[in-house]
Amino acid sequence: MYYSSAEAKVKKILEEENIRINDKFHNTLLIAMSEMYNYSEEEQRILPQIIIGTQIEAFFEMVPAKSYFRMFEDTLEGTQFLRYFKSLALFCNNGWYIYVNIKKEKMEYGIFRRYAEINGNNFEEYLHEQADLLEMSSECKILIIKSINNFELCITRPNKEDEIISIKFYEEKSNNDRIFFNVSKDVISSQPTGDKLEYAQKCMLKVLRNLPVKVHGTIMLIVDDTFIYPNDFLSGIVLEPSINFYEHFLENRTIGSYAEAEKFYAITGAFYEMLNTDGITIITEQGQVIGYNAFYEGEIPKDIKGGARKRTAEGIFQNEEIKGLVAVYFQSQDGEVDYKKKENRE
Repeated sequence: MYYSSAEAKVKKILEEENIRINDKFHNTLLIAMSEMYNYSEEEQRILPQIIIGTQIEAFFEMVPAKSYFRMFEDTLEGTQFLRYFKSLALFCNNGWYIYVNIKKEKMEYGIFRRYAEINGNNFEEYLHEQADLLEMSSECKILIIKSINNFELCITRPNKEDEIISIKFYEEKSNNDRIFFNVSKDVISSQPTGDKLEYAQKCMLKVLRNLPVKVHGTIMLIVDDTFIYPNDFLSGIVLEPSINFYEHFLENRTIGSYAEAEKFYAITGAFYEMLNTDGITIITEQGQVIGYNAFYEGEIPKDIKGGARKRTAEGIFQNEEIKGLVAVYFQSQDGEVDYKKKENRE
């Protein structure tokens, strides 16, 4: 399930961060990591994320707007870790992290979540920004292990670049975040410039970063105002009115009530469900979702390789008769992500 190079990399990172763990627990942790790529419970796919370190709760107390719950205790050998990991993993699909707090005579397991503004940094980015807090206590050490897709894990540490560990036979640097950054710029690009545009793009980036966790395979088209839907090649559900993310983000720039917060997460949740529905979701450069559950009725060149969804995405991208197409986002059920933009749109 895992290779010696990955095992050596994990051991080296733990040593560099001065996080000392028992050899038996080290082996158990590697087993869990090898299963994080394609983990599921009750036929529900999960991308687990783990915080591991020493004196973790001292750091949690310094984090604003958070919740954490200590649930289990274990020996330093981690004899019950896999059992408790199974119990806690389901929380990860709702933004929680499993944490492992290593103490002198035992380990504690629980869940942690930090709440951010709708355009705020995720916990990994926050950890980089607050590295000086960890330097205040020589006993407090922390790192994050997070599943990116079915092939790779990302390890985040304070003051260091993220490490990508792959189970493939070759090294492959994950470029998902760069893809999501580019999509966020293209989805919200035809609006007035300035701080409102930058704010809306940052909000969109946060929504897009959740796609590997919330969406289990999809095709999304980015189109301009000359695109007509439905058309000769694409037909499906038309949204009236459309979901306008640009206005949605600005309306919720300052969430002042529970109802406003619930509306924001309900709208973004509906967007994820549309992407999870069979077919194709269509969004404009103005940040408006105009349709979903659309099916492609054009021809797909025989030389295009891959599964049905990937071949459809490439077929749409290559179809020069589709007017107003800006870019195509593809995500496989295995977590592979690709994004292609028309050359005249670069």
